Amino acid sequence: MTATATRNDIQCILKSLRLFVQFHAPQTTQIKEEILKQLCSGESVLHVVFATVAIGMGVDIPDIREVIHIGLPSTVKAYFQETGRAGRDGKPSTALLYYNNRDVAMNQVGMQDDMCTFCTSNNMSKETIVRVFRL
Repeated sequence: MTATATRNDIQCILKSLRLFVQFHAPQTTQIKEEILKQLCSGESVLHVVFATVAIGMGVDIPDIREVIHIGLPSTVKAYFQETGRAGRDGKPSTALLYYNNRDVAMNQVGMQDDMCTFCTSNNMSKETIVRVFRL
């Protein structure tokens, strides 16, 4: 049995006091579009969006206050680009990166040396990212 939500159903779900949504590949295009519409409206009731990096591709949502990574991106450039989605309106924002030493030691497929250097630094700041880019 396949359930198909109408646009009206989706709008009702998102306009309710929904605190979080998920944005990822298995969802329909219709649901993704409605989530993005809500986030871009400036009046969104959504507080948390669990998403893959695909949510930020070509979308400008100015009032994102926090970007949280669970696990390491493969490069510092990717991390910088992904965290750059926060604070586009010029207001203070925060980027958090949750990882442990095992994540770095495992040397994930595709992980670049710059990401390992960044994670083992005692100063994880924008300045550190710029310095890593110059190496």
